[in-house]
Amino acid sequence: MHEFREGLLGLAVGDALGIPLINKSREELLNNPVTGMIGGGEYNLPLGSFGLPTEVTLAVKESFDRHGHLTKESIMNRLYDVSCGVYSIRGNNPTLGKITSRSLERYRDGMDIDKCGIIDLNENGSGALIMMYPVAYYAYKNKLQEKEIYLLVKDFTSITHNHEINIIGCYIYTMYLVFLLRGKDKYASLSMLQCCDFSFFKTEYLQLYYRILKTSLKEVNIDNIRTDGFIVYIVEAAFYVLLNSENYSQSILGAINLGGKTNIVSSMVGCMASILYGEDDIPDNWLMQLRGKDILDKFM
Repeated sequence: MHEFREGLLGLAVGDALGIPLINKSREELLNNPVTGMIGGGEYNLPLGSFGLPTEVTLAVKESFDRHGHLTKESIMNRLYDVSCGVYSIRGNNPTLGKITSRSLERYRDGMDIDKCGIIDLNENGSGALIMMYPVAYYAYKNKLQEKEIYLLVKDFTSITHNHEINIIGCYIYTMYLVFLLRGKDKYASLSMLQCCDFSFFKTEYLQLYYRILKTSLKEVNIDNIRTDGFIVYIVEAAFYVLLNSENYSQSILGAINLGGKTNIVSSMVGCMASILYGEDDIPDNWLMQLRGKDILDKFM
């Protein structure tokens, strides 16, 4: 049986490798590919520092640990803790994404939690994806059925990102994680994902994910894989890298050298790859360079 630590370690290492490269262009990285852990970047971080994807993962996991189940109010309160630096090793108060920040501000102002999420068609960033590993692990441990997982994902995506495009993307990622946690390989997991019931969603929004759900994403030309903030592109990029890699390090290096939202893509890929290949497949030098392991240990 998989333990939470497996995906968490892979996620945190991927995050630490990706965060210094946020918003780097793919052209720049193709000319000077990154092959290991570095520091610096936009946030000028010490080598091995994890960022928001790991911090939010810890926050959602703590919500579960405190209550024995997941509640929307508790997750919102833990997201506020993230914004105050409770889970940070960066020496500052992390800035949540703009959509999450606006939703959290609404909640703190007393708005009904079911109305806090942003529903604008043009506000479909990828920030909700970084909450999904603990949700997937909860579903796996509790042996939830497909419809129950859909309702869980819908509840926890919509508190910040309330448009159906976001809920679909988070559901796709969560279901794929659940299949990996159940011991399926990456191809079997994709086949099972493609056979899931997506009748809950409108066809016009579901169609945006057709390359994952209806075609061979692995065969897409890499020039057609985008890594800007739109959730559809981020989910596609993470799946594309995993499907075209054969081990943990190859997956992560493929993810970070795509450029763009490298921390989100590499943390997603790191989580999936460590579940798929096992914790022992994470390079020892990357684990040794990872900062904040004392914080991670509390959630393993």
